[in-house]
Amino acid sequence: MIATIKETLASLKDPLYGSKIVGYPLKRVIWYWTKYLLVFSAIILVSLSALWVYFAPQLSKFAKTNLPDLQLRLDKGRLTITPDRPIKFTNPDGAFIADTRELPDDYSSYPAGIFIYRDKIELKQKASPAQTQSLADFQDFSASKDQLVSFLTANQTKILWTIFTAIWTLGVLLTGFYWLFQLSNYSLVAIVIYYILKFRHTPLPFWSLYKLVIYASVLPLLISFIFMFAGGMFISLIKLAALVYFLVFWLKPMLVTKKTVPLLN
Repeated sequence: MIATIKETLASLKDPLYGSKIVGYPLKRVIWYWTKYLLVFSAIILVSLSALWVYFAPQLSKFAKTNLPDLQLRLDKGRLTITPDRPIKFTNPDGAFIADTRELPDDYSSYPAGIFIYRDKIELKQKASPAQTQSLADFQDFSASKDQLVSFLTANQTKILWTIFTAIWTLGVLLTGFYWLFQLSNYSLVAIVIYYILKFRHTPLPFWSLYKLVIYASVLPLLISFIFMFAGGMFISLIKLAALVYFLVFWLKPMLVTKKTVPLLN
């Protein structure tokens, strides 16, 4: 990976590096970009796994300390919560409310949310009719804070490994999807550049442009990794600017000198 980083630094400083890029086999170019993706993905997954391994043993303690001392019981389609008082989590956009009293309050003023009553669950969405699910459709159950704490304590190892496995499985699937999605996007960018150059009567082979786009996408990939929690239009514009800058940086000498660029698969 050190050699790859050195190559990246060299390519970003040399405007003539584009001629070298287009001479590389396509597999080498894709692997060059893929190595960065795998490293960034591994850093994220290892970080998430470490956090989970640290916090998982504390789940039972967290539940015991922070969860309200409640008991839920569903019996023949009727739900009861002890103590018998509403549970409310609200904000201006919606609410989650559980009110299983015989005469619940009126919550019709909330534009959206989930409302659990003694005999039904009501789901409201903005500008849509409310959907109602009868609790008679569910199997009877009972649950309490003590039961949850006991379950978390008794199954701590199983829960840890289940979530740990889920993190890596989902991470691998998302990385694979991102890999396919981005390489497809790069081909579209290469097609656009191909027709722009063809219109300017300075055409270059599609595969040569595709390789240049992949190499130029390493810096935007790094920006995405660094600002993964920032997002927004500003970060997208920075990534686009970096991509365009290095494409022009490498293409300009190739077009000015009118070098013959081989078409490689």
